[in-house]
Amino acid sequence: SVEVGSDGHVCLRGLSSVMSLINGRPSPVLGNFRVAEGLHQLPAKSSERIDVITNRSAGYKPDGSSGIINLVMKKNVKGGWNGSITANTGNRDRHNISAILNYKPGKLNIFGNYGIRQDSRLRTGDITREYLDPATQLTNSFYTEQSSSLTRPITHLATIGVAYDPDKYNSFGISGNYSNREQEKNDVANKFFFNKSHVLTGNYDRL
Repeated sequence: SVEVGSDGHVCLRGLSSVMSLINGRPSPVLGNFRVAEGLHQLPAKSSERIDVITNRSAGYKPDGSSGIINLVMKKNVKGGWNGSITANTGNRDRHNISAILNYKPGKLNIFGNYGIRQDSRLRTGDITREYLDPATQLTNSFYTEQSSSLTRPITHLATIGVAYDPDKYNSFGISGNYSNREQEKNDVANKFFFNKSHVLTGNYDRL
């Protein structure tokens, strides 16, 4: 019932009004329209499970009328230093790499992660129009357009924080998130004009 569109919007049961949480709390990583970008950057091994809640209890804010997606992260139980680096590459020139570092000298836990992702998105379109004479309603001219759009967004996401666990039931901490997305989009449209006999009368390209 969860879908991610080509524009990065997350839908639950066909509706886009979804509340996205991490460990039951709102997070800037999944804020605004960058939910998919945030999920792409979080390493899979750092998550314990994903809860999809379609019937909310009164304990949640009324945001997200279609439901809630809650990402439950694993708790670090190892002492000392530990971390990991993950890299992925795919077709259509898609790449990402992320790193996690954690230091736990007892009940104190210091953590951070950084990820960078680059995509390549190509969209094409075709338009054909037939213009009619207002008086006779007969075909007066034709117009066609062929377009292509290439964009290569690059996203940076970083988190750093510290937590203190006095016992297994309580945890206190603070963390900060940084997210930045940049992209350059290049559109090319080839426009052609024809008379009613399909003879080319003009054409130009729009960049």
